Amino acid sequence: MATGLTMLFVLVMVVAMAWDATTLEIPDTASVVLAAGFLGGVITRDAGLSLILQHMTAGLVLFALGTVLFRFGVWGGGDVKFMAATGLWFGWGGLPAWLFMVVLAGGVLALAILVLRYAVAAPALWWPGWLNRLHRRDEGIPYGIALGAGGLLVLDRATAFLPGAGAV
Repeated sequence: MATGLTMLFVLVMVVAMAWDATTLEIPDTASVVLAAGFLGGVITRDAGLSLILQHMTAGLVLFALGTVLFRFGVWGGGDVKFMAATGLWFGWGGLPAWLFMVVLAGGVLALAILVLRYAVAAPALWWPGWLNRLHRRDEGIPYGIALGAGGLLVLDRATAFLPGAGAV
């Protein structure tokens, strides 16, 4: 069970990152699958109400923080939902490590996009449409890439609540 849920987490992270890079959107399906995977994991593990509430409050706090970012136009709604659903997997114990990696990945992502937008004069004719869109200075930054990369970089903390994964 733990291996299957770990693979699910990795698959959703990769798909959401790729989707966000190409469309500047994260589908709600990614967030729903993450939330369902988490719930499936804690139910089959019989994790106990305390652990479930701890992880759910972490997800709710992230949703609230993301809503503020959305309100000020920093993030899109998909980023908010994806961050909250991913936070369910980390809970309070894994949240600092994940957020640290998200910030690092976000910095690298922002620098890469700045280089693309300001150091590359014009898109090449052979570039795919999504790369042309990222080149445009009036487009957003696909922050789902940073959220997903952070999750993959501290995968062991995301799956700590799963059977056989050790203590949370």
